[in-house]
Amino acid sequence: MAVERDGARLAEQYIRDRMDLQKVRELAVREYGWDEETGGRAERAYRDFLWVCWNFGRNGDRMAWISLLADRMWHCHMLTPAAYLAATEAIFGRGYILDHTPAMPNGQRVCDGDRAIAVAHYVELGLVPPSDLRDECTWAIVRF
Repeated sequence: MAVERDGARLAEQYIRDRMDLQKVRELAVREYGWDEETGGRAERAYRDFLWVCWNFGRNGDRMAWISLLADRMWHCHMLTPAAYLAATEAIFGRGYILDHTPAMPNGQRVCDGDRAIAVAHYVELGLVPPSDLRDECTWAIVRF
């Protein structure tokens, strides 16, 4: 249990304080025409999303609960592949990456049950659930 607590503490510290998203945020602001306030909200939403992933995505299942703002930051983060790989390995472990699927199989959408699970996970971590949960994108922590 102490190892998992230490891992959680280190992952959260990295996600909240040490992960440098300045260039990603600048790219997103340019790409989407955001003002600085929106860029800040998107960065916080993305950091929250990564913390939710660390806590609830350990089994490798595909999950679907990202906000539109966080998803756009995520897309911009993936456009800096070396930084993205380094960040995901720092969070999830060497040899692991947060894999993104931009659409659910067969044109499916996220259902109400998926949304309820997402909201519960955000709430359990003391986070405000995003009001703009996507209904298409899915993610999984995968080994490469």
